[in-house]
Amino acid sequence: MRQKRVKSYRKVMQLYCSAFKFREPYQLLVDAAFIQSVVQQKLDFQARLQDVVQGAIKPMITQCSMQALYDAGAEGQAAVDEAKGFERRKCNHFKVRPEAECLASMAGKDNPHRYVIATQSLPLRKSLRSVPGLPIIYINRSVVLLETPSDQTMAKKSSMENQKLHVPAEELALLNKTSVPTPTSAQLIGGDSLPLASTSTAAAVEGEGAETVEQPKKKKRKGPKGPNPLSIKKKKGDSTSASASASAAAGGGKKRGREEGETTGGLTGEEKAERKRKRVEEEKTRLTSSGAARGGEAREGDVKRKAKRRRGKKGGAAAKAEGGDADAGDDVAISGGGEAE
Repeated sequence: MRQKRVKSYRKVMQLYCSAFKFREPYQLLVDAAFIQSVVQQKLDFQARLQDVVQGAIKPMITQCSMQALYDAGAEGQAAVDEAKGFERRKCNHFKVRPEAECLASMAGKDNPHRYVIATQSLPLRKSLRSVPGLPIIYINRSVVLLETPSDQTMAKKSSMENQKLHVPAEELALLNKTSVPTPTSAQLIGGDSLPLASTSTAAAVEGEGAETVEQPKKKKRKGPKGPNPLSIKKKKGDSTSASASASAAAGGGKKRGREEGETTGGLTGEEKAERKRKRVEEEKTRLTSSGAARGGEAREGDVKRKAKRRRGKKGGAAAKAEGGDADAGDDVAISGGGEAE
């Protein structure tokens, strides 16, 4: 089978499955002439028909068609043997009727049992095209063919699709029965109450509406989003700025410029000038205190140096005194030796 024909047959059967609820295995109802044609041309019945309908099939034959094969005599014996393997479908005809009439009655007005009919009778095929949702198969020169959907089939499909888009008539009638009359302004002012029947129907309608109707969800506004709150620089108060300046003064003013830049945001000109004056005074006191400390250290070094000099002078005088005593001893010894001589 050609690829284009396979695709077209697949689309046709998908239409019948989606719109008219056909399902596998498809119920294939055949007549006597179709079986005789298959036997004469030596076709593989199951394989050929499965290729056409693109799915599994269940071959069936009615009692009237079987009787037509028996009436053919010896020529139709091979067809009878082939048909004995099919499922026998009851047509509920007590007397044998012509095949065209029997198959037309099986199809009915709208094919309720979802048959696929295979026939070689041209008048029967023309009459069956008026039935919506009925696939028709025939053989032409040893090629098994599937007819395209008829106009009645396409019209029924479109009407079924339109019905799905609108409210059914039963629901419209139910809504018209439960309609609630709206009270007039005079009834509201005078305090007249509605009839009990109308109030009960109103309560029923309200109850149903409360169960079924849901409040519409609010749509999210689309647009530019705000900045990330974690990336925004927070404003610090006066207490935090004072503590930051005190800690900066105690720590030697290493991070003064950054902290001042962070805390001066949003201040007036007078406040900025006052803070500048305080910084200058703090700097002066820090410099004076550091200078006094350096001066005290210098004075202490001078005292130590003077004491060291004094200790050096005293040591030199003692050494000189010891040297003089030694010289005097030498003179005495020399003088003693002269006298001895």
